[in-house]
Amino acid sequence: MVQIQKTGITNIKADAIVNAANSSLRHGGGVCGFIFDAAGPKELSVVCNKIGHCDTGSAVITPAFNLDAKYIIHAVGPIYQDGKHNEENDLYNAYKSSLNLAKEYDCHSIVFPLISSGIYGYPKHDACKVAMWAVKNWTKANSDYELDIIFAVPRDPEYSLCLRAMEGELGITNTDKKQSHFSDEETSLLKKINRDELWQLINRISEIRLSMWKEGEELPPEDVMKALRFLGSSQKEVELPPLISEMSVLQIQYSLSNIIAMERWGGVIYDEVGNGNVLKLLLRLDDLIQKLQNESC
Repeated sequence: MVQIQKTGITNIKADAIVNAANSSLRHGGGVCGFIFDAAGPKELSVVCNKIGHCDTGSAVITPAFNLDAKYIIHAVGPIYQDGKHNEENDLYNAYKSSLNLAKEYDCHSIVFPLISSGIYGYPKHDACKVAMWAVKNWTKANSDYELDIIFAVPRDPEYSLCLRAMEGELGITNTDKKQSHFSDEETSLLKKINRDELWQLINRISEIRLSMWKEGEELPPEDVMKALRFLGSSQKEVELPPLISEMSVLQIQYSLSNIIAMERWGGVIYDEVGNGNVLKLLLRLDDLIQKLQNESC
């Protein structure tokens, strides 16, 4: 079975979770950082330091420690340059090596991120195709081995690309299409937000931004602080994606909370309102609430 789930990779229970690792097997950013932090960074770093190195296109295996899995498979994908430096072959082999390790260690479920498509810069559309080619060829060559293969893709653009690549390359329809786009934590948070009140804040922030261009008129800080505190003050650390249109509920919560924390130290709220960051975050939040309501219909 091949499946795509719109969620973070550490939210899925499986025999093996694949880490998009660097060649030195160090605690990194993105998926790598999430996996290290969830597994237990000290314990995992000790084991990875003993291994020391993994070539691009290869993979190594370690215990999963605090993750809901037996193993972490550390796969090293290529850093994308221009597509002419063996990147496609290296990415293909990173998936193949991971699948071979899963079989060798008697794993019957494995969760992949979209390897190399983050800070390594591999074009997402092509990264999806290579992933599906690797899965297609491996499952064909190992048809006697039962292995559930899941791709954890937390954001909309990559999720849609993976769906199309899976249906196009594998000729199968995703069995997870009907699941919610939101985690239980996100759903619970969104349901608590009154959309009418949110739009009152959005309108007020818009008025505040306009007032900044009127000479002699000061920003009413109580309105700004009310907007910033709308999602509470969780300090849960998450990696912020580059585009606000891709931000999850929890990432918005973190970002707004971070602005509150900065205000306590240096007074930057007026700047954040002036450059539109707060307004963009609240508009993205409304978009997510609307998507949740559409899912419930």
